[in-house]
Amino acid sequence: MKDLLSLAGGTPLARITTPLPHPHGGFWAKLEGFGVGSMKARAAVSMLTAALAPDGALVLIVMLVHLPDIARLVRACAVEAGSRPAVDAMRLQGEGWWRITIGFVARSMARVLATDAGTRLTGSLYLIAAASFLGVGVPPDAGDWAVMIDRNRGGLFLNPWAVLAPALMIVMLAVGLNLTVDRVLKRAHHAPR
Repeated sequence: MKDLLSLAGGTPLARITTPLPHPHGGFWAKLEGFGVGSMKARAAVSMLTAALAPDGALVLIVMLVHLPDIARLVRACAVEAGSRPAVDAMRLQGEGWWRITIGFVARSMARVLATDAGTRLTGSLYLIAAASFLGVGVPPDAGDWAVMIDRNRGGLFLNPWAVLAPALMIVMLAVGLNLTVDRVLKRAHHAPR
């Protein structure tokens, strides 16, 4: 068992025997969620959960997977912005809670949170596309880009655009949304106050 743990990189292991009919059947599974908490572990957990959940639950599951990291980032940004000397000066001037929180702290956090949201959106799009490609969460006859890639991959060498066009659309959606958020933030930053 000790050799097995060293091979797993110190990540806890669990013996899975339930779905297998043979009395000695089973396998060892790495409990990544109790280890480092890598993105690939979260992706695997969300896809597994989506496979067992009803239709349409994949987006909710992806949101729940990201929620702890988002809460941690929001708290870290708020603590950093709230501990600046400008907040103390605003309190001494008699500014209200609303003006300090929304007017200063939230505006200070906006760029970091928007950048993180763009990165998470890209990761979520790819995660949902991967799940759809694997047939999880989306019916096989859906008009989904990842499902189109899966359906057309058999004819990749006959008509590569049948696979490349939906793949490029996924990439263009992710890049386009990130560029749009950057442009909106740049305009908001340069707008007169």
